[in-house]
Amino acid sequence: MESNYLVKNWPPKGKSISVFYGPPSVGKTFFALDMSFHVASGLPWYGNRVTQAPVTYICTEGTGSFGNRINAVRIAKPELLDKAIGRLRFLTEHVNFKKMQ
Repeated sequence: MESNYLVKNWPPKGKSISVFYGPPSVGKTFFALDMSFHVASGLPWYGNRVTQAPVTYICTEGTGSFGNRINAVRIAKPELLDKAIGRLRFLTEHVNFKKMQ
């Protein structure tokens, strides 16, 4: 049976865009990065079932320290990195969504 979600009760499966927003320095990037690694690896995310899928993570701010965040995942959750290889890519260039149709 095919599911309609990537993470149960979160973004719908298929071509979709999700945005996490809030005040500065509350952990939005780590939240989104953690979810991205779980979707790419297919491992449960905070007890929620996950449908494994390719993920493109668009990082257009704080790119200078972004490598540190990847290293934090590598240290804290190495099993995610191994299972996500080939299914998670990072885009650090600005994207013009108006041109995407």
